[in-house]
Amino acid sequence: MTKFNPFVHAANLQSQEAERSQVAAANKARAMASISVLRTISKVVSASLDHTTVINPEQTEARSRALIEAIGKQSLALHEKLGSVNDPRMLPSLTGSVTTVLQALYRNGHEPALSVDVASLLADCADMPGIWKEEQASTTHGSLGFRRTITVMQAVAPVLAAYHRFDYYHAKDSDVLQQMQDLLWGTVEDTLNRQEAVQSMDEAEVELLRRNLMLRAGELLASAWDAQTMTAKAHVAESTPDERRSFKTFGYPLDPVIDLFRASYSMLERSFEVTLNSQFAPMNESEEDYQAPSPG
Repeated sequence: MTKFNPFVHAANLQSQEAERSQVAAANKARAMASISVLRTISKVVSASLDHTTVINPEQTEARSRALIEAIGKQSLALHEKLGSVNDPRMLPSLTGSVTTVLQALYRNGHEPALSVDVASLLADCADMPGIWKEEQASTTHGSLGFRRTITVMQAVAPVLAAYHRFDYYHAKDSDVLQQMQDLLWGTVEDTLNRQEAVQSMDEAEVELLRRNLMLRAGELLASAWDAQTMTAKAHVAESTPDERRSFKTFGYPLDPVIDLFRASYSMLERSFEVTLNSQFAPMNESEEDYQAPSPG
């Protein structure tokens, strides 16, 4: 019979705790890396959407790749113009700024926007107060319900703005916004539930991913809503008087908007899955057998 050794037992406990800490650190690194990718990809896909995306997704993906390449070049150029500061937090921040500007330019001008020297424009503004400040929403303060309420509110905000630009003839007292909210929540939940890597994360990391997926999904849904506006208006204008009366009484079908959203979200989801799982090692039968991946 093996004699219990308290020193060996204590050493084993310390080793297990160290492994758990490594797992937690790796999970946090994966979550943070995923967030940066989500932000960039969602804005790129959003800018590349049009009414043909559902039937010709390859065209949207080609435009997205061209825009991503331009963002990469401009981000590195801006990094150099600002002195190539050796701070791991700097490049993602600059990439976010470049992405925001190029997204707006590309959405309105497409290919000519890729020739704009965004790096120089932003570098000239570098000394302006607050220009590089990014909102850092809390994922730890307040109850879980409160934090999720704030997340949903912020995710639906761009959809609400799109709805007020054109409501597809759905009355203000209709439940269409509730349907869009449910669509966003259900879509993101499906994504998280399919990821084995998420199951090993702490609540803070899971909520961080949920929040960012919700925000990006909201952006994509708003873009899909706007992208289908001209098609819907043209369809209504060409309809018979009875059809037009029906659309304006009961609302125009939102299926094309939802289909376009799902097509664009699937592109975002693929990028998210690749980033999240690139260094993920699944749990073995026991925690003691778990080999923590490198967060690098």
